[in-house]
Amino acid sequence: GGGGITSDAVPDREGDDDQYGFFELTLSKEVIEIQAISHGGFVRWTSFLRQRHPAPIDEDAESGHKADSDKAESHKVHPRPPSPHEMAPSPAPAPPAPPVPATEHELNG
Repeated sequence: GGGGITSDAVPDREGDDDQYGFFELTLSKEVIEIQAISHGGFVRWTSFLRQRHPAPIDEDAESGHKADSDKAESHKVHPRPPSPHEMAPSPAPAPPAPPVPATEHELNG
């Protein structure tokens, strides 16, 4: 998704600045690499986003029961939030307003 036709400052002719450019994403199962590349082809910065795993939930603590000491510890993963298409439908739109009654002048032409 490109940028506009303006910049915050006067761009460097060689592209050694952050005025114009693009991002290159390299995706893998474990990490997303993000490179900011200027309009001159310079890699201005690189960053990595690593996968985060949700913390386990202790079912016994969640239900208020004490865990048995001889029982193996039980954990479950936090459920993911629902996606927009899984959410409750939006309320129906309000019906249109009733038509305005015609005036006597409009009725008789």
